[in-house]
Amino acid sequence: MQAIPAVRTIPIAPHAGKVTDALSRIGYSIEEAAADLVDNAIDAGASGILVRFVHDGSEIRRILFADNGRGMNEEELLAAMQFGTTRERGDASLGKFGMGLKTAAFSQGRSLTVITRKNGRVSSCRWTQKLISAGWNCEVLDSRKAASWLNTIDRPFRIEKHGTLIVIEEIDQTLTGTRGLEAGLQRLQKKLAAHLGLVFHRFLGEKTTIWIDAVESNGSAGFSVPVSALDPFAYPVSGDPKFPNEFSIRPGKLPALRCTAHIWPPNQTSSGFMLNSSNPSSRQGFYIYRNNRLIQAGGWNGWREGGIDPELSLARVAIEMPTAYDTEFRLNVQKSSIELPEAFRTALATTPLSGFVNRAAQVYRKKRKVEVDPVAVPGRGFGAAVRRKATSFLAGKKAPTSEVTIIWDRLPADRFFTIDREERVVRLNSGFRSDVLHGSQSSLNDVPVVKTLLFLLLRDDLLRLRESRQFTERLEEINELLMLAAAEERNRQKE
Repeated sequence: MQAIPAVRTIPIAPHAGKVTDALSRIGYSIEEAAADLVDNAIDAGASGILVRFVHDGSEIRRILFADNGRGMNEEELLAAMQFGTTRERGDASLGKFGMGLKTAAFSQGRSLTVITRKNGRVSSCRWTQKLISAGWNCEVLDSRKAASWLNTIDRPFRIEKHGTLIVIEEIDQTLTGTRGLEAGLQRLQKKLAAHLGLVFHRFLGEKTTIWIDAVESNGSAGFSVPVSALDPFAYPVSGDPKFPNEFSIRPGKLPALRCTAHIWPPNQTSSGFMLNSSNPSSRQGFYIYRNNRLIQAGGWNGWREGGIDPELSLARVAIEMPTAYDTEFRLNVQKSSIELPEAFRTALATTPLSGFVNRAAQVYRKKRKVEVDPVAVPGRGFGAAVRRKATSFLAGKKAPTSEVTIIWDRLPADRFFTIDREERVVRLNSGFRSDVLHGSQSSLNDVPVVKTLLFLLLRDDLLRLRESRQFTERLEEINELLMLAAAEERNRQKE
């Protein structure tokens, strides 16, 4: 058949309202949207990143993403606000399509404001669905008024000479669910902390900290919770001494993929193994990283027939994907999944993966016991009910335990308590016993609330073999506070 010649060309602009409506339904979950916006902050060199939910006591009114990165001048901001921006990105960039800022924001609300400060100068722009529908009109905002919004970020860091604040408003999703605001915020915090902790676990630590908090619209302070790294390969000891094992895959003419096969030890319940899932079997398979950002957390991508196999629950493979593979692996807009080409699955036949999964299944079937540190539990000095329930909560049925005794003893007048590590005994100063008892009769298991609270405060450090300077200083602070509290209690009883 012959090609049909063109007779003319005409421009057909997209229907702005339909485009933004499609963007709001592109498929971002709140955690995927948050991760996309955190990408931008990390690319900007931020050491501090804050995700904040602002509410009026009944509903979430806006979502803020703040960072102390390099910030942008007006030209850079306008380029960032462009849909499908063509600004150059380095090979180490976490961004890809030039769409993340806009698509992530409009997946959660109908208004996007970006306020940024670079070298002390503030620039700000705003997109709303109404403005886009009116002809793709982006508002440039008053920089002085915008600066006052930046100044509202005063904890856990400040945006002083440089940094960026993203404000998503007109929230069009019911983020808090049906159980009320407080329960909804707790669920959001837990879900976001798990997702961001996993996706960015290689970044979190000395270089980068992510916080999540919630505040009321009137400015009432909330409590910023730092996100902990959730490392899917942070096992205490390998399930097999021959692993981890490194190998490479070279599908076609593209650069080689560096891979590392890991076998977790059996009988694990740690956060790194569970990865916030009730079914750790679903976490077996490939963990694909792009510039150290986790794109895929588990799954075999069609390499194994039958999908999830419980006997492979301990098998995980880290794959380092160069940016040159973005197109070949069909990285999606949310940067949350990829499609491995057939050439990749074919190349796997030349790797040691078959032997690896067989060995992982053998380790699983043997359920080899792995030495783990004992868990501190209450011992002598506590009532039977507290001891039994605390052991159940803290150690479960399988973990080894080590009992900690708390007793009264003669101590120097400037000490409320001391710790004997070798004997695993906490000694309380008997000089304060009558003050704490409030006239009650003394016994071996007296003042159970005081003892339980002190045990819970110290339990993570009670079984350490060595004292660090930080721990010694912490003990001094706790002792000083308890001495002050005891003195206040004594003065009250004299009144």
